[in-house]
Amino acid sequence: MADYFVDSRATGANDGAVGDAVAGTTSSEVVTDAWQSIADIGTLAAGDTVTFVRGSGPYEEALNIKRNGTAAAPMKWYLNGNLGSSDGVVIRAGDDLNAKSGAQWVASSGGTNEYYFTISGGNPTLVEAKCGTVNNYYRGSSAEAARERQTPGSITTNHAWGWGDNDTLGYSTIYIRVDSGTPADLDIIMSQRNYVLDANWNNHIFYDADFRYGNFACVRPRHASGTRWDFINPFLAFAENEGINVQGSGRTNVFNPRGSWCGHRFVSANYAGTPDLLIVNGVERGAHLSFLLGSLLTGGSFRVFGFIGEDNEAGAMDFQAGSSAAFEENNNCWYPRMTASAGALAYNGSSTQWPRTSIIDVPDYHDTTESNQANLIDPEFKTTTEGHLNPSDFELKASSPLSGRSIGYVDHSASAGAAGGIIGSPIIG
Repeated sequence: MADYFVDSRATGANDGAVGDAVAGTTSSEVVTDAWQSIADIGTLAAGDTVTFVRGSGPYEEALNIKRNGTAAAPMKWYLNGNLGSSDGVVIRAGDDLNAKSGAQWVASSGGTNEYYFTISGGNPTLVEAKCGTVNNYYRGSSAEAARERQTPGSITTNHAWGWGDNDTLGYSTIYIRVDSGTPADLDIIMSQRNYVLDANWNNHIFYDADFRYGNFACVRPRHASGTRWDFINPFLAFAENEGINVQGSGRTNVFNPRGSWCGHRFVSANYAGTPDLLIVNGVERGAHLSFLLGSLLTGGSFRVFGFIGEDNEAGAMDFQAGSSAAFEENNNCWYPRMTASAGALAYNGSSTQWPRTSIIDVPDYHDTTESNQANLIDPEFKTTTEGHLNPSDFELKASSPLSGRSIGYVDHSASAGAAGGIIGSPIIG
């Protein structure tokens, strides 16, 4: 078992700096001989640790986790996300367009104040971006009506964007409307890879992940039955479809997640199989739905405790008819907007599968055909900033009706060790 490091600022031997620092360290000091990118990560073994050094990145690469751990010796990834801090490590499936070599915006011949993206005036060879942000304002191709990307040539909103070819370029690219200044003045990040993490390797633990911009989802677990993935304190944001798209029968433990604008669902499972999913504590804001249990599921379990789902356009849950999964939930707070067609706590008529909230939910023992947010209970977050990129966007006011309920995001650092059932007091103050 060895301790390795990744640091994009490193200039040394690029050998993983095995043993050069303390595994999981939150120091932002450069580790000179660390691997300089995810692609540089070499051969690993069960029980190894990989620490991403604070202050490094962002990493615009998919996370390749290489191989299996074992039940006795899981592989541990200390990812050192630190939301709201300049030294937090971000791994994203999106690219910063203005940081690309040769980035150039050209005024379009159509539309109003529209520009299209090129590399040195030519084809930037982008993948179709299904989702992205401009100055942290999220848009996607579907799911959230007010935040859908628009059509080149008819972009109606300042800083809104679209995908296409409205200038007979011979290729499609990003178009954006900018009424004052230029696109080069903006922070423009567009999804370019389907997932940050997509793997069927077994027995991994991920601490403090900050994963963003999945062109499909941020994470797709596909590990086997009898094995596990644990996520401790993940932040998942700006995906097209899901924060987590479960596609394997291994146990997926998610402790203290925070989610922002994760597209259609924060967490979903819909495949011909049997998921084993546990979510304890956490907050999700802005996805179309918090959860989906799809009709293809042939069994398995989906358990949620101490969670807050808020500002969801469609509802809290879509528990589709035909799904054979067992759903268990309690001590959660549901506060969706439900303004979409068929919006309700149990979206699209799925109240047959989930007829009432738990007796200890907020609201308690409530009919899930409910479609009026005014009849629910506001959890009262301290702040709501664009993109939900401040820690206070997930912290509750002292006046919150959830005070003392152990509902919401719980502050646990990586030093807390492997997950085994973390339940505590949410951040309230």
